[in-house]
Amino acid sequence: FISHLFLALALANGPGLLCMSSLVGHTGKNGCYMYCGLKGQCKPHASQYYPVLLKPNNYTIAGCTHDDIDIANLSQGTSAHYVENLHIMMASCTQAQYERNHLDTGIVGPSILLGLELDHILGVPECFSSEIMYFSGTNMASLYTDLWQGVADC
Repeated sequence: FISHLFLALALANGPGLLCMSSLVGHTGKNGCYMYCGLKGQCKPHASQYYPVLLKPNNYTIAGCTHDDIDIANLSQGTSAHYVENLHIMMASCTQAQYERNHLDTGIVGPSILLGLELDHILGVPECFSSEIMYFSGTNMASLYTDLWQGVADC
């Protein structure tokens, strides 16, 4: 009998998810931690994107003019879509291609979790959670302690 560990769920806060996933994060054009395909929009002459469901009136920023998004119909990120985009990303031959593909795919590089046996992992991005630590209250003791000691970052 041979037993193997299986990674079904990778839990972390936002910065931890970025380290595990090698995705751009919430300020990127494709910034969803779950790789759902939600495109961000940016302000004129700015490089930071914001997740926006409703297109602002008279908004004409090139590359950001997607129509209103119905949250009930967001796609679910899949390993197949992630790997397809990772191949595009890894095929970048120049810095300019890398930057364009990075913007278009939302991928910085391959996830560290791809070093695991593919049969022993649920998949990237399927194994990633949302920022579960904040939903469950796991950090509340630390937050209150910092607040009571007067060292909380504001």
